[in-house]
Amino acid sequence: MFDAARKAAPCVVFIDEIDAIGGARGIGDSNSERRNTLNALLIALDGLNSNSGIITIAATNTPDELDPALVRAGRFDRKIRIPLPDFTERKAILEIHCKNKRISQDVSFDCLAEATSGFSGAMLATMANEAALQAAYEGRSVITVADFDTAYFAAMTNGEKKENSGNDLRVVTYHEMGHALTARLLGRNVPFITNVGSTSGVGGFIINSESSSLPTKLDMEKQIMIAYGGRAAEQLINGEDITVGASSDIQKATRIIKQYISTYGMSQNAGMLNISELLGNNADIYNEAKELSDRLYNETVKLLEEHIDLLHIAAKQLMEKKTLRESDLDKIIESKK
Repeated sequence: MFDAARKAAPCVVFIDEIDAIGGARGIGDSNSERRNTLNALLIALDGLNSNSGIITIAATNTPDELDPALVRAGRFDRKIRIPLPDFTERKAILEIHCKNKRISQDVSFDCLAEATSGFSGAMLATMANEAALQAAYEGRSVITVADFDTAYFAAMTNGEKKENSGNDLRVVTYHEMGHALTARLLGRNVPFITNVGSTSGVGGFIINSESSSLPTKLDMEKQIMIAYGGRAAEQLINGEDITVGASSDIQKATRIIKQYISTYGMSQNAGMLNISELLGNNADIYNEAKELSDRLYNETVKLLEEHIDLLHIAAKQLMEKKTLRESDLDKIIESKK
C-alpha cells in the first residue's frame, strides 16, 4: 500500500477501522499474522517524512485500544475527535442525503434535525434512505412526513411498529405523556411523542432534545424529573397499581444522580470529591442520593398533579393520533392558560 502511495505522491492514505490491525499487543497474543501486519505498518510509517508527500490518516471508534507504539510521536500522534453532529449539522446532513429525493413540502428539516438528537451521520443517511424505501413500498414517488416517521421509528427502536391495545395502551399513553408533559413544563423541547410499541420490546417513547453541552445543576435535576415523569403519571392515574414500565427510567435517573453526587461535585455531603475514586461504600452518600431522588420524584408528581387536566387532554389526543409533535403539545398547553 505504501509502495503504491509513494508512486502516487502527493496523496492521502486513509485506513478505516485501524483497531482491526492496530490493537494493543499483549502477553499471550498468538495471532502472529496480525502482529506482523502491525509491525509492517509501524515500519512503513517510520519510513515517511515531511517531504514524502504522503499524509496518513486512520479512523477508529476505540482509540484507547490502539497499541501505544502506533500513537507515539512521529506516527499517529495527532488525534482529532469527531463528535456527534449538533442541530445545524444534522439539518445539513439530512439536506445532503435528501438532495436527489422528491420530498413533500410538509416535511420540515428543522423538525427532523430537532428530533434526531444523538444520531450519527450514518444513522441520518440510513433514515433518509429508509424513508425513500417506505414511499416506494407504498407506490409513491414523493416522500412524506409519515415515511420519515416510519424510518425514524425503526432507527429509534431497532424494530417495526407493534400497536399496543387495551389497558397496555392506556398505561403506555399516560406514561409517555407523563415524560413529555414534564419535559415541556420544565422548558425542554419534545419533538416527538408516540405510544406505538415496537417488535423490539419498546412500549412507546418520547424524544427530549439535548440541553446545553455543559449542563448545570438545575439541568441535571430537570433530567431526573423528566425520567421520573412516566412513573409519576402512572401513580396519579392508577394509584399504587403501577407497572414495571419505568425500569429503564429509574436506571437513567440513578445514573444521573450518581454523576450529580459522585462525579460533578454537586453533593452536599461529599463536597468536591469524586466518590468513585474512593474505596468502600459510603452510607451518607447513599442516603443523600435517596433524599435527592425522593425530592425530585415528589416534585414531579406535584407538577403533573397541578396540570392534571393537561395530562388527561394530551393523553386523549395521543390515544387518538398515536404520535404527537411538540407543536401539538404546545397547543394543548396554550388552550388551558
